[in-house]
Amino acid sequence: MFISCVFNMPPDSLQDAFLSPLLDLVSDCANTRDCPDLSDQQFLTICLLRTLAPQESGRDFLQKLRDIHQVENVERSQFFQSLRSERRLTLALEISKRLQDRHQYLLNVHDAFADIPELEGREIHAGDGHYLEHACHDPRDPFYKGKPYVAIGQFFAINLRTHWLQYLDLALDGTKKQHDMTVMRRVSDQLRVGDKKGAIWVWDKAGIDTAFWQKQKQTRGVYFVSRLKENMKPQKCGDQDCPSLSRALDD
Repeated sequence: MFISCVFNMPPDSLQDAFLSPLLDLVSDCANTRDCPDLSDQQFLTICLLRTLAPQESGRDFLQKLRDIHQVENVERSQFFQSLRSERRLTLALEISKRLQDRHQYLLNVHDAFADIPELEGREIHAGDGHYLEHACHDPRDPFYKGKPYVAIGQFFAINLRTHWLQYLDLALDGTKKQHDMTVMRRVSDQLRVGDKKGAIWVWDKAGIDTAFWQKQKQTRGVYFVSRLKENMKPQKCGDQDCPSLSRALDD
C-alpha cells in the first residue's frame, strides 16, 4: 500500500521505497503548511496515487481509496478543495523541482544518446497534448449552454535523455480543443533549453509548421523532428553524414 506511511497504516517496504524520495523533501519546502485535516504529505501521496489509479473519475477514486486502502478520513470536499489551492499547486511545483535537482545524477545515467557524439551538448525532448473527458457532474458555464463540453487539454514534454516529464501548458479552458501549434507558439520561450548548442524537439504531425521551425532554429537554436503529412511535398537539399546516429536509428 503506497499510502500507509502517511495514514498510520502498517509499513510496507515497497511504499517506503516508492514514496520516501518525495516525502523526505516536504519539510524543507518553503510553501508547506500545517494542515491537520489533510496534511501536505497526505495530499501529495493521494495525488500521486490518483495518477496511477485506473478509476476514471475523482469520486470513483475516493471511493476506492476507502474500499481498497481503508482511508476513511479523506472527504470529497477536502480532496477537491485542496486541488483548487494555489498554495498546494505552488508546493507541487517546488517539490517537483527539488526532486529533479536531487536525483539529476541518477537520471543522467540512463541517457540513451550519450554515445552519439553528434548530439553531445543538445537537450532532446518530445512533446504532445493529452485530453481528459469532463465528468458528468461538472457545472456548465451559462455562456456555453446547449454546447457540448470538450475535454480539457494538457500539454507535456519528456526529456528523452533523462525521461523526466515536464508540464508545458493548459489548452484553454476546456470549451474547445486547441491545435498543437497554438500551444507551441505560446510556450516558445520554454522550448529553448540546455546550453549554447540548443535543443532538439520531437513532435507528431500536428506540430508541423515549417516557418515556425525555421524561426526557432535561427533565433533560438531549437531544431524540430517530426513526420511528413501526406499532402506535403518536401524538396531534398542533400544528405547529412552522421554514422553514429544512423547506427543508433538502425538499432
